[in-house]
Amino acid sequence: MTRDPVAKPLPQTKPCLLRSLRAVIVRNIERYSREFRCSCSALMIVAVALASLAGPAEHASAAAQPGLVAANEFSIPWLMSEDVRVLEEEIDFLQLRLNSLAPYSSQAIEQAGYHSRPSGVDDDIPWVQVDLGRDYPLDSIALIPATVLLENTPVEGYGFPVRFRVQIARTPNFNDGSLIADFSASDVPNPGRFPIEIPGIDQSGRYVRVTVTQCPSVGGRYFFALGELIVLSGMRNVAAWRPVTASGAEYSVEGRWSREYLVDQNSALPLPIGPLASHTEGFVSQPRRGPTPKWIQLDLGKSLPIDEIRLVPARPSGQTDLPGWGFPERFRIEVANEADLSDAVLFCDLTHADLHHWTDRSMILPGELRETLSAPEVRRLWNESPRGFPSETLSARYIRLTATGLDSRVIPPRLALSEFQVYSNSSNVSTEPDVVVTASDEDKSFDSRRWSPRYLVDDFTSRTRLLEFPIWLGQLAERRGLQQDLDFNRSQHAAAVRQVWTNLGIAGGVFVVLSITTLTWRNWSQEKEHRVDTENLRTQIANDLHDDIGSNLGAIALLCQTTGNASGLPPELKPELDEIRTVALETSDAMRDILWLIRTPTSKLDDFIGRIRTVIARLLSHCETTFTCQNTVPSLDVPLSWRRNLFLSYKEVLHNAARHSKATRVDVQVEFPDQQIRIAVRDNGQGFDLESRRDGLGINSIRKRMGQLGGTVEFETASGSGTTVTLCVPLPGARYRWQRWRRYARWLVRRRSPQQRSA
Repeated sequence: MTRDPVAKPLPQTKPCLLRSLRAVIVRNIERYSREFRCSCSALMIVAVALASLAGPAEHASAAAQPGLVAANEFSIPWLMSEDVRVLEEEIDFLQLRLNSLAPYSSQAIEQAGYHSRPSGVDDDIPWVQVDLGRDYPLDSIALIPATVLLENTPVEGYGFPVRFRVQIARTPNFNDGSLIADFSASDVPNPGRFPIEIPGIDQSGRYVRVTVTQCPSVGGRYFFALGELIVLSGMRNVAAWRPVTASGAEYSVEGRWSREYLVDQNSALPLPIGPLASHTEGFVSQPRRGPTPKWIQLDLGKSLPIDEIRLVPARPSGQTDLPGWGFPERFRIEVANEADLSDAVLFCDLTHADLHHWTDRSMILPGELRETLSAPEVRRLWNESPRGFPSETLSARYIRLTATGLDSRVIPPRLALSEFQVYSNSSNVSTEPDVVVTASDEDKSFDSRRWSPRYLVDDFTSRTRLLEFPIWLGQLAERRGLQQDLDFNRSQHAAAVRQVWTNLGIAGGVFVVLSITTLTWRNWSQEKEHRVDTENLRTQIANDLHDDIGSNLGAIALLCQTTGNASGLPPELKPELDEIRTVALETSDAMRDILWLIRTPTSKLDDFIGRIRTVIARLLSHCETTFTCQNTVPSLDVPLSWRRNLFLSYKEVLHNAARHSKATRVDVQVEFPDQQIRIAVRDNGQGFDLESRRDGLGINSIRKRMGQLGGTVEFETASGSGTTVTLCVPLPGARYRWQRWRRYARWLVRRRSPQQRSA
């Protein structure tokens, strides 16, 4: 009895595997050396180009710029991850919402605000308070941070209190004080350039006090600073130009800090304007000729209490870009109930000193300070102890501004304003439809579609629309929240983009390695593609067999049976018809086996065992057969390629036993040792010489199929003593892939010539 050598384990399996892989790699590199070099060069050029086109640093810097989405400039859409796209959409949405709100950017100014006296200890509790003049129903209070230039660098939120509380009272000593807001329990994050608003007060009071319970420390010195204090009652800031007192002595550095600057309407906040662009400029007079003053007059249509007047400077787009263009340097305002101003009363008199209000900010003239602003030799709007404060409110229908001194920067001098606002009972009445604006003269050389006296009451500056204080502060609060979300999303976007490019770099490296590996194993992949094409062709042939040949074979068998049973048939033809019928039926059975393999891509292992059991009775009908299988069959799915190779090998073994062995008994035994399936077919036939039949077509086919499955086949035979064929194949599963690769490597080594093996 002899044993097939293919069943013997190969010594030194790992070295054989390494030598086999090395030989395949060297052979493919030699074959595709030129293509290999060109592909590697092209990949290196592409990697360098991508790295130079955009990198993490560029994305981070682009994302840090306000109003700019980094991926819009640098990213390649199909390279970006879903997270980056979502962040980009969120950033665009937040930017659109910000664009719909009031524009805002803090700015450093000379009159920075109020600064408490520095102290070397942090146990002082400084405070600052504003006298509104009389009780007002208060709606909200806003604390504006100070912005200063330190070494030519803007510092936003300079000296803003760490902990503080806000109170209102009717008496200056705050014996009846009411706590409005308490931020003394925990540290308040520095608001930077945005104001902190305390809305929904709904209480009345005359005095507003800010008490700082913990000051910030700068260089070991403790102090606090505020840029502006805004107290809203209706649409008015009733803290404008009011007297200010503080717990400490006056402190000033280079004229930058003063109690006056806490209520002077000059802060880091810009003019309260909205995003809507203006189509009008305002009013401009003719050039001055002689001593005759220029004047502007408003007719309110009826007598109303005059609480406040605001003058908004012009800044025309078609002229020299000068803030406060054409704003009068000296003027007075009178109010009256008669059209000829025979009963005129002086509202303010600012004719004793040049104002130089060269800014875009409104000049606010409160009615409560009317007597102070009308006093002789008045040179400033703020006074620590204003005379006649608060003044009695006047009622008037006509309001006239008379300019005795024009803007000396404009040649020739002209009077120009963009808006003339009059507030009565906390609302702007100058925009009512029945308000009429007249002037001493009007310069017709300017575009009348943009310059006219009626444009002084249209709620627009020379550039944008004016907003009331409550609306403006509300939009700033909303902008603050949106800006925080935008900054957070931008940081997340920058990190996500950096991660994308990092992943891309890693993927690029992996791609280079995979490309080299692909070129090395190109021959193998072509063979695999060929096998796929073969499988597709086989499927098509199976369909044709079922649809055409299957029906023809059935018709042939039926025709032979019908003809054989016909009367008058010659006896010598009946055996031939029976043989034809038998061949047709066997061919039909074989075709059904092929169709079963192809039409069920996956099936259970126990179904496969049942199939090989039924094949025995059909192929070995002339022999005595037994089929034994261990009781427990593993419950798993077996793929088509596994079933096909093993099933056809098994059928080939049974076919050889039926045709060549002359056996009278065939035993089939199925076992599952160590996650494998072992099928042993034993017959009591005449056996054969293995060496003389080693190159037979059937034996080689079985060996090839077993090698493709990573399995083995053993032949035990001798002349006159029967044959035993054992098929051993690993069961399908991820944990046995490496074992199959090792067996496949052995099969590759066996395919090499003896000269290659010795090398």
